Amino acid sequence: MRTQATSPQGIGMSCVLMSYLCYPVIIVLTKNVNIMEVINIEARTFEAMIERFEAFARKINLLCDQSEDKEMKEWLDSQEVCMILDISKRKLQYLRNFHKIPYSMLNGKIYYKPEDIRKYIELERGEHGK
Repeated sequence: MRTQATSPQGIGMSCVLMSYLCYPVIIVLTKNVNIMEVINIEARTFEAMIERFEAFARKINLLCDQSEDKEMKEWLDSQEVCMILDISKRKLQYLRNFHKIPYSMLNGKIYYKPEDIRKYIELERGEHGK
């Protein structure tokens, strides 16, 4: 957490909350001056901050675990598919428009399952092999 303040002498200061588990301290750093002011906070306040931080960290870990279940890291983006198939982005758009390759869109970006690309490659080989 960082806030701006002005000292009685008119020197601009930045406050930084240092959350070292050993001791609760707020350090005030002044600009262009080598002075450091240490402000102690109550242990109860510090413990409440740590509890909130740990709750926040648990939520983040839960979200990360949930996203790993979706296995997005195994999906391919348009650039990767173009390289694999050795086609242009326009050709890939054509394949999407005519439902030759299934895709999913997430936050405006298009993704493809590797198995769908394999199926398309096998179909293309079969059609050209006739």
